[in-house]
Amino acid sequence: MKIRPSIRLLVFLLVISIASAQLGVPCRYYGTVTVNNYTLASNLIITAQIDGGDVGYTVSADGVYGMPPADNFDIEFEDLDWEGRTVNFYILGTSAGQSVFNSGAFKEVDLSVDGVVWCGDLICMDGESYASCQSDCPTSNDVVAQSISWSPEYPLINQSVSFTFTVRNDGPSAVNFSNAVNFGDGLTGSFNAAELAPGAVRTYTRNFIVYDTEGTYTISLDADSGNALDESNEANNHLSRQLIVITEDTDIVDVSANNITTGSAVVNKAVSISFTVRNLGTGNASFTSALDYGNGATGSFEAVNLAPGGTYTFTNSMTYNAIGNYNITLTADSGGVLVEENEDNNLLIRTITVNEAPGSEPEPGNNNPSGGGGGGGGSYTPPVQNQTTTTVITCTPEWDCTDWLDCFNNRQKRVCVDTNTCGTDEGKPEIIRDCEAEPIPTVTADGEVLAQAGTEDQGGSPKGSRSFLELITGAVVGGGTGSWVLAAVLAAFVAGLLIVYFRLKKK
Repeated sequence: MKIRPSIRLLVFLLVISIASAQLGVPCRYYGTVTVNNYTLASNLIITAQIDGGDVGYTVSADGVYGMPPADNFDIEFEDLDWEGRTVNFYILGTSAGQSVFNSGAFKEVDLSVDGVVWCGDLICMDGESYASCQSDCPTSNDVVAQSISWSPEYPLINQSVSFTFTVRNDGPSAVNFSNAVNFGDGLTGSFNAAELAPGAVRTYTRNFIVYDTEGTYTISLDADSGNALDESNEANNHLSRQLIVITEDTDIVDVSANNITTGSAVVNKAVSISFTVRNLGTGNASFTSALDYGNGATGSFEAVNLAPGGTYTFTNSMTYNAIGNYNITLTADSGGVLVEENEDNNLLIRTITVNEAPGSEPEPGNNNPSGGGGGGGGSYTPPVQNQTTTTVITCTPEWDCTDWLDCFNNRQKRVCVDTNTCGTDEGKPEIIRDCEAEPIPTVTADGEVLAQAGTEDQGGSPKGSRSFLELITGAVVGGGTGSWVLAAVLAAFVAGLLIVYFRLKKK
């Protein structure tokens, strides 16, 4: 039987129309989640981005996402240009994996990040303690090798050097421990920290140390050198720095981020912040330093012909519009103009706590005043282990929410996670809300805007919703160049049906 050309054309158009109808269906992703080699991570927010813009959020459960016991993770189709584009996945702000967006597909993408600080991976890392994360740091004791300093910064041969070593107790109770120091030339020393109170520091000073040879020496400090304490974090017990002994003819270039000081900060009120840089080199130095206030605001200042040993302080005021903790950063020689002997001392970070103004009603915390989301204040008292008495646990949810996604089908979504893992929805902010998509203008061939199409009062369906025609073509007409192509295909298909109909009718 001979197939007529018109029938072949009709079949071809039908296949294209069916394939096109797949466009507009969400792409579903699923897979495993691994953080610092821990494979059972729960309550981790996973963000998906296309071209740097957030297109979806989900939360991990028992080391997986997008499949039981976690919720399904569908990225809603919103733009024909997304087809075939790269989707990047992030966990704790760190790249965790990537895939490709294909409408209607089911894709397995395993996600993994390493070296991030996260309470829940059973690893007690720098920045964590028994007080902040008992699951990672189950032992309460924790002492820290805090700092090593000396003067002069670059001593001459046979010049006397004074050293200062500092240790800190980050545990919840007073402790006794010994500490060892090494001056890098075979000379060593030690000191004790007896009954060091929680949060307190102990300083040891050693004067009149002389080096008779030019060169670099490794100065080190070991807290709890005798390992007398069972600590939650042993990784912060060792600290070392490089001392450079020079001659009178040696030229040294070295600038440092010396200090950040702040006033008392309350919400919606300007606070004074001072940044200090120092020239540790042997000659004058000119350089630019960068500032980050932790709330999205940045700045810079310049130190011109700063003399050896001199400091320069820049003071500015900043207003924070939400309570919470903000990391303020100072980067000396931020442009990398100077070729320095030591680049490790160019960065300094300080945390400022912004509180409610006295007498005002507390508001939900939000550490990102420039972005939506956040919510829920509260505190968490961790359980005490290895006790025979019953401990009452007070747990108040601390909700951390993502930004709202774009309006789709007249609804917006976001994800909220209880960072205290209390197991209750008490005080949980809304995660779905109604919205109205921006209308699409109707434009004539000569570029004249006639009306706002796609709104209810124009008789069309709102942007983001789908009419019967749109469900067939898989796209919203007017939503991009690709949608016009699909509309043309559908029109051709209908024309083909009419042609076949009239030819058969003539016979």
